[in-house]
Amino acid sequence: MREIFTTSLRHKIWFDLWSARQRTLQAVLTIAIGAFAVGMVLSSLRGLEADTRATWATAAAPAIAIRISPPADDALIDALRDRPDLATVEGHLETSIKWRPSRESPWRAASLVARQDYQRQGVSVLQLDAGAWPSGHTLAVERRFPIRIGDSVELRVDGYETSAPVGGLVYNRAIPASSLGGDPVFYTTRERFSALTGQRRYTIIRATLPSYTPERAEAAAARLQADLAERGFTATPASISRTMTTDPDKAWFEELIGGAGLVMQVVAVVTMALSLLLIYTTVTTIITQQTSQIGELKAIGASGGQIMAVYMVLVLAYGIAAAVISLPAAVLASNGMRHVLVAQFGMSPGPFFADAGTLLLQLALCVLAPLITAIFPIMRGARITVREAISSYGLSSTGSALDALLGRITGLSRVLSLALSNVFRNWRRMLLTQLALGGAGVTLVAVLSTQATLGYTSWTLFPDIYAYGLQLDFGRPASFSQIEQVRGMPGVAGVEVWRTVSALADPGPGRGQPRSLQINGLPLPSASYRPQLRAGRWLRPGDTYALTLAESVADELGVGVGDALTLRIPDAASPDIWASQRQWQVVGILIDPNIRNISRTGMAPRDTLGAEAGGGLVGTRAQIDIPAATGASALSIADTLREFYDGRGLDVQITRNDTVYQRSSIQADSLAVLSSLLMVMAVIVALVGGIALSGVLQISVLERRREIGVLRAIGATPGTIRTLFVTEGLVLGWISWLIALALSYPAGLALSKPLAATVGISIVFQYSWAGVALWLALASLIGVVASLAPAQGAIRASVQESLSYE
Repeated sequence: MREIFTTSLRHKIWFDLWSARQRTLQAVLTIAIGAFAVGMVLSSLRGLEADTRATWATAAAPAIAIRISPPADDALIDALRDRPDLATVEGHLETSIKWRPSRESPWRAASLVARQDYQRQGVSVLQLDAGAWPSGHTLAVERRFPIRIGDSVELRVDGYETSAPVGGLVYNRAIPASSLGGDPVFYTTRERFSALTGQRRYTIIRATLPSYTPERAEAAAARLQADLAERGFTATPASISRTMTTDPDKAWFEELIGGAGLVMQVVAVVTMALSLLLIYTTVTTIITQQTSQIGELKAIGASGGQIMAVYMVLVLAYGIAAAVISLPAAVLASNGMRHVLVAQFGMSPGPFFADAGTLLLQLALCVLAPLITAIFPIMRGARITVREAISSYGLSSTGSALDALLGRITGLSRVLSLALSNVFRNWRRMLLTQLALGGAGVTLVAVLSTQATLGYTSWTLFPDIYAYGLQLDFGRPASFSQIEQVRGMPGVAGVEVWRTVSALADPGPGRGQPRSLQINGLPLPSASYRPQLRAGRWLRPGDTYALTLAESVADELGVGVGDALTLRIPDAASPDIWASQRQWQVVGILIDPNIRNISRTGMAPRDTLGAEAGGGLVGTRAQIDIPAATGASALSIADTLREFYDGRGLDVQITRNDTVYQRSSIQADSLAVLSSLLMVMAVIVALVGGIALSGVLQISVLERRREIGVLRAIGATPGTIRTLFVTEGLVLGWISWLIALALSYPAGLALSKPLAATVGISIVFQYSWAGVALWLALASLIGVVASLAPAQGAIRASVQESLSYE
């Protein structure tokens, strides 16, 4: 290797790098972009994992979380602390309330939480961000909501209205951030909670284990539930996943992070593969173009090993230059992306992050991967003999079958015929080019289709399923006639009364663990709900103990169409006993647009559900059809109807899910991070595809400058030559478009399905025809731009220079 740098061969290496600066720049950028994509993705994910671990490590998340009825006193909590299978046990007080920033503002949903001691917390530890812990009448509030220290807020608790100052900002890592649709949480003392609600006993029990494993947690939860039942208490799940047990080492939002990571890693790997393909094509083209030079070098005594070393050093120079560009760029970009993701999940970012393992991987991708990729065409070129090299020198005078076919087509212009012939003259290179360029098109359209699918899920699937735009829930059951009074209100076209109950769904042994579900009882047939089925059938008039489940719920419970599960429904008057415990049959699996952590629902016949839950012919939800209300305008109508019901003594709950528009907005906000990442990765893929096409066209023009000289010598005008190469670029771009058109649908479906499963939503795949049109436009534009510059350079050269070009 040392002799390469001490002989005239070093001048050839420098000449190849500097004289073909465009080729060098494109090769460097191609490697750099692929390595940049991989480095940015992996470093941002590892940084996000580090932030998540640092955040979650101090949260002391519970392994068991239950809602207890009737509420528990201090004696029970003390007794549970003596259990050897539980490490730390705490009781918390929680209730739903309404709040507003001023008397002029409408009421909104919130939660009120109290603890015995904020200074000594053992489970679900809260972090004080600013100000002070609650004391007296002064509240603390969850951070990242538009409430500041010093503000005074209005509260409505069980019909009682009061105002309270905010003295602190709190970070609770166990609840959804405001960016993911969470409601404000106000924290107060146990004494103030008792004064506002009349309740001093604990409604939530959270516990940690001495040593966590899923098996130990489930066994401890089962023993705890049995113990509480003997004492006269009913326990239901209270975790965000609506199960009694959760992994305390796993943050609830890791599923969303996993979805983001899946998309990013798939696209990054594809991007790097496309980059290496282009490097292979570039090196193959250089070897082919310089065949005569290889023959001359061998004729004057150069060995095959020396020739291999020359081209390996050339590729090594590409890789080192790419590393200089991609490594710092990836570190900076990954930290920027990490900060965006951390903010989306409500966390605080840690210090500037650079992962040594990722940097080493990037360095290997920049330096080693191109060398490994290039070694095969280099070896093939180094083995060529002097006779073969010299005999292959010059223009080929033989025509191909395609040339003969094109010659027989009447009316085909000579320029177009020559351009088509040039495209297919080197089938090997054309196929490799289309692997890179067509692969970029396939990936781009697949990514945009996945993004379109997420958008459709948020903004189209909700109104398609929920035909009535407004949903109001009641704190206490009301008669059908009371709820239906709203029919006389202006703009109301229809009202449908639902009965909703919280039930514990037990799929039985050998399946998923029991989960708390919201079961919606609908009149059959229903006008307000238009089911979209994944499997089975919808509920029919005359059905009794028939049940349909959201797709993600069925997957978690491990049940399918035809299976039976036990629903345990608490008694409305005495929540500490079960009003019903019987089997229901799953007849259908529903497409549900809500992400897993927000919605866990089932649908059942209203009459049967009402009879099992007790309480007579009463409803708990009004589905209201307001045809004139669209988008945000439905919010003001919801406030008007809520006041109507309040004026008649009906306790209407306030949630962020009152309208279909709100549900769509929350869903879109929750998936915004994925949509943004998809767009970033789509841009990177398009850039790689653009460089691929540009590089191939410029190399194609450079290696045919002798042909250009011949054409000019026989009278071809600059415009004719320019048209020839632009046409060739367009044809290559359009072929890549046809490949994308053929393969992007299954690729998009293959990307969307695991992403949806990771996040826990049902999807209806939407193929992005806009992405198809975009790639056609991009491929055409790049084909024109990439061919114009080198063609113009060759045109400016003299005929003598062109004919002597090697």
